[in-house]
Amino acid sequence: MAILLSGALLGGCAFQNYLDRGHDHAARGDYRAALAEYDRALQHDSDSDKARRLRDQIRPYAIDQATAEMRAQLKASRYEDALAEAKYVARLDPKKGNMLKGEILERMMAELDKQIAEGRMETAYVFGARIDKLFPTAKGVAKRRAIIRRAFYTKSESALARGDHADAIEALAPVARYDRTQARIVKKRRSHIRNAWADTLVSEAKKAESEQHNGVAAAHYARAYEVAQRPEDRAALRRLAPALARQAAFILAVKPDKDSQRALEVGTMLEHHALKLSGVRLPADGDGATMVAALSAAPMACDQLATQSTATQEYIAGSRWVANAQYERIAAKLHGSEPKAQRLANEVATERRSVKRKRAAAERCRRLEQIPARKARDAAASARDAARVDVQHHEQRIAELERRLARARRARRKKGFVHNRDGMRQRLAEERRQLHDAKHAYAQTSQKSKRAKDQYEQARRRCKRARYDADKATRRLREKETALQRARALVGQLSAKLARTPDRVREDVIEEFRFPVSHVTRRCVANSTMELKTAWDAGPSIRKSTADTRTQDDTHLAYPQYGVSSNPLAFPFSDANLIQRTDRLLVKRLLKTVQGQVVDYYEYMSDRAFEWRRDDPDAATDVMVALVLAGRTHIAKKTLARFASHMGERHGLRKLDSLML
Repeated sequence: MAILLSGALLGGCAFQNYLDRGHDHAARGDYRAALAEYDRALQHDSDSDKARRLRDQIRPYAIDQATAEMRAQLKASRYEDALAEAKYVARLDPKKGNMLKGEILERMMAELDKQIAEGRMETAYVFGARIDKLFPTAKGVAKRRAIIRRAFYTKSESALARGDHADAIEALAPVARYDRTQARIVKKRRSHIRNAWADTLVSEAKKAESEQHNGVAAAHYARAYEVAQRPEDRAALRRLAPALARQAAFILAVKPDKDSQRALEVGTMLEHHALKLSGVRLPADGDGATMVAALSAAPMACDQLATQSTATQEYIAGSRWVANAQYERIAAKLHGSEPKAQRLANEVATERRSVKRKRAAAERCRRLEQIPARKARDAAASARDAARVDVQHHEQRIAELERRLARARRARRKKGFVHNRDGMRQRLAEERRQLHDAKHAYAQTSQKSKRAKDQYEQARRRCKRARYDADKATRRLREKETALQRARALVGQLSAKLARTPDRVREDVIEEFRFPVSHVTRRCVANSTMELKTAWDAGPSIRKSTADTRTQDDTHLAYPQYGVSSNPLAFPFSDANLIQRTDRLLVKRLLKTVQGQVVDYYEYMSDRAFEWRRDDPDAATDVMVALVLAGRTHIAKKTLARFASHMGERHGLRKLDSLML
């Protein structure tokens, strides 16, 4: 029974809180929020005539407020926000809400017609999609979007007729972006434009090929493949690429000294490795050489060098008993852990007493302060509500008496009418006196209710603080208990480990002796000279290269009685292996010289191509394409960027990589 009574009191408090909040919102002019609070009160108590009457009274004001907000949003062209307001009105008054939605749609359609008339077709396309999203069933939008779509199609067809293929494709972009129903048609039109564009480029490529400008033709074929991705355009580019790359390749002619067998061997190795570089080839019949390398190599020189040092050898001379350091470490750790565990046990006992004391204080506060204060608050609120009802009753009686008295005044001249106006005036005066007393009583009960509410809040805060202190002490106790468990577990582990560990152990006595060691080094040195003559420099240059490889081993006298075995001289590499490694190192250094000349050649040819671009752009294109196909890895990134800029400006090529298909 007590539980049911408590629930009823709490339910009544919640109901009254909803009404109070609704009154506050209505007083501030926020009628929508007030209506929401009255709806909540009615949901809480569906039989309440008072809540239903308040909701019905405030609904017209909420509708007017939402309508005004809708028109403000509509004036600012915030159509989504305006539609949200109209939907709110439709939930309260469907007829008026639908009228407001129609007003928004009419305004948006007028704006769409204005954009179409002014020729702002892409903006109109976006706006039409916006209308479709907000009003999926609206009539007339599809017709207007068809007009906009036709304008873009016409623009694309005009650009195609002028031969402006890029603009023709770009004109279709808004249709693809804002009208998914046209995706297949747009794709078909784009494919047609790209094929026409690629056909034009292929015609230009064939014309350039007939004029012996194969580089220009290759650029056009590459651009055609970029545009339409047709296999035949890529095949045409691949047909021209080998010959262009061969024309621009670096031709290396190695001429070793015929009287030196080593020079012949090194020259053969150099040619073999040079051919692995991109854009480098050997001269064929009738070819001139980009660079001639006259190579001479001195005979291999190998020698041996030995140095002496002294080394030490450790050995076990006996054993002895010593204190076990591990035992001492465990004992020291155990000695420090036991007092800590005892200290934690004392702290846990203290915390337990503190928790018990603080929990009792929190319970006393709840039982002696918070619960009585809450009962007093609820009783005062009930008395205040009763006084308010009494005031409303007297106000209604006064209003009724005033209406009756007014009717009596209007009918006083009618024949046969009998009335007692003096009696009604006396009753009216009595009601006004009672109303004054009721208002005075309401004011007093309101003050008492406010004081009771303040006293309850103070008691609730005090009890909340007491509960917080008790919870905090409980958490601290749990932390201390956990720390105590860990400390006791550590003491047990250390005690068990100390019992298994001996306090003394035997260790070896280590001594050492000294003995001589020989460090022997075997070295081979190869020298070569290369005279370079290039097609772009006036005179020859001399480059000398040296390769030095070594192998080492250590030897010492044998001491079998101390565990040192004999160690004869044994190099990791034989002389033949050492000579082979030296030759490889020499060729690697010679190849680095050649590679530097290859980079210089491609830089020189790139500079010439940029010079020719002013007088003969097509010839410059031929050279640039050939250089890229032959040795792109040797060309600087900055130079490649200039190539790409020329190809884009002159031939429309988007990427230089398209030449490498």
